[in-house]
Amino acid sequence: MGNQLPSNCHVIASAHYVEPLQAALSGSENVPLVYDALDADAPLDNAIIGDASLVVVEIDTSCSNSLGRISQIRRQRPDLPIIAAIASADVTLVSALLRQGVNDVVSLPFEADELVAQICDISTSAIDSPQPQLAPMTAIVGASGGVGATTVITHLAAALANSDEQSIECCLVDLDMQVGDATQLAGGSAAISVLDLLEGSERLDEDLVRNASMHSSFGFSVLGAPSTITPIEDVQVDELLRMLRLARSAFDHVLLELPGAWTNWSLSAACACDRIILIIDESVTSIRHAKRCLELFEVADIPSDVISIVVNRQNKKLFQAIKPKDIEQTLHREVIGTLPLDKGDLAKAADRNTLIWEENSRSAFGKHIYELAALIAGESGGH
Repeated sequence: MGNQLPSNCHVIASAHYVEPLQAALSGSENVPLVYDALDADAPLDNAIIGDASLVVVEIDTSCSNSLGRISQIRRQRPDLPIIAAIASADVTLVSALLRQGVNDVVSLPFEADELVAQICDISTSAIDSPQPQLAPMTAIVGASGGVGATTVITHLAAALANSDEQSIECCLVDLDMQVGDATQLAGGSAAISVLDLLEGSERLDEDLVRNASMHSSFGFSVLGAPSTITPIEDVQVDELLRMLRLARSAFDHVLLELPGAWTNWSLSAACACDRIILIIDESVTSIRHAKRCLELFEVADIPSDVISIVVNRQNKKLFQAIKPKDIEQTLHREVIGTLPLDKGDLAKAADRNTLIWEENSRSAFGKHIYELAALIAGESGGH
């Protein structure tokens, strides 16, 4: 059986479970397991998760830190096979773990033959049923309220969908559950919201996600926020990540608009993205809020090279006080684009539920949006 095991299968468990297993398999050269002796309530090392082809991880159901290991792994590696190792299991617990994305459950203490057989089965299944390639996912985050993040993301979605270089089927997912109005700015209304999809998660599949999206007249699709104010704590992290994964299977590029108030689930969604674009303006207040966001991302172990800055409403005066280079030096992040201050066309377009190109086809704001879209599409590739 060992010949079927991939390399970098990590067994993460307390030393009193790991050591007997390691001793039992010490003479099996074809069982290339990597052993990580770690207490059940200790945080996982992101480097281990990033390196692993499969993880066997101890879960102590009496400890919240231990239960959070599954969510941590899923945030960093949505498709990584997981075997949960638990000391005592019942049907309810096993079902709950499977709903969280665990592939299988094994009893503690380990039975060496049983564990190797389970790893072989999961590895073989993964080879026979390869995971679909996931589309790039980009989060658009307003550093503070009023910086124009919704305007930017709707125009960016349209620019991606109407690129001259390649045809990109783009989906905008509005996760601003309380005040999100991306659907309205896209010129329509959606019968099914993001929250409706999450509440029906047991029936959720790729076709349902695609059918629930509203296809706008501007060429992109929208999964909209609820039409009524919804308590933001109602969102379950695992259901949300599963829905986003299905959206990435159904479309060529996914854009996320996140709420202004950070929650565990919105931070988990940000962690799952290939790129995070922080929208700021040139005010000291906006830059200060951006710095606080970056500190939060650092605590969440989001790599710094995933995060970049776009300066909205740039006022190109000859002696402007704050320049993009000043912002880069202050925030230690690259400014990948600037969007010029609009003279009123954006407001007119918003009043008519349309985009700026309908008001002014030669708009400087529109030109810069297309340049930003080209940069994102070029760096992320296609579906």
